[in-house]
Amino acid sequence: MNDEESQLTAENLALFKRLQLPPAHHGGRAVSIPPELAATLHASLIACFERGERNKSPGGLHVVHGGREHTFWGFETYDRVQAPLVRSAQKKYTTMLPVHELEETSWQPLLFNGLAGLEETIRLAKAQAGGLTLLACHLLRQDSLQACFSWHQDNRNNPFTRLSMVFLLSADSSTMRIAGFAPFEYRSQGEGCAFPSEAHHRSGGASPGTIKITFFFGDASPSAALLVARQARGEW
Repeated sequence: MNDEESQLTAENLALFKRLQLPPAHHGGRAVSIPPELAATLHASLIACFERGERNKSPGGLHVVHGGREHTFWGFETYDRVQAPLVRSAQKKYTTMLPVHELEETSWQPLLFNGLAGLEETIRLAKAQAGGLTLLACHLLRQDSLQACFSWHQDNRNNPFTRLSMVFLLSADSSTMRIAGFAPFEYRSQGEGCAFPSEAHHRSGGASPGTIKITFFFGDASPSAALLVARQARGEW
């Protein structure tokens, strides 16, 4: 363990003590959705990414339902990645879905009907989030290092984010690490990890084709004040 990781480990241990988390949760708490639900959502995402390719929007998630369609893209300025930041690649291999609960819900009919399994996945994630509000949702295609992260904290962009929850949607395997603890293993479709957003963590290895969905939960009232700034950056 190098000096940086030693410092991050000490900060994590102090965080877990302050939050009074049991030791079993210090390396991440196991959560899950049914594997068949993960497989359904994964297949729907692949179809939408392929539609984006056909419509000359490679990397875009092209969702269609009821005569309405839209191409969703990712963030492109997050530099805590495991390679030099390439904005165009990060925008391609990450996707932001506007399903958080702080704004009007006009996107929900398109997303919930055009992405089979998304609404149920969100419902099950919320049920495991202890009553917190859903603030953001990202897709990560970890074929690219632009969607694989170095040491970071999820609450840096939104300080009112309190809980991060990540589910493996593809039939692959991958890992992540919270500083100071053994890697958390995603071994099959639907397996997930929940952890305090303030905890220092990083991506581990990922099989080719790995797709994950990440939810960020937190406090609604103060976080709503940050939406204007986030939208100004082109984020959902």
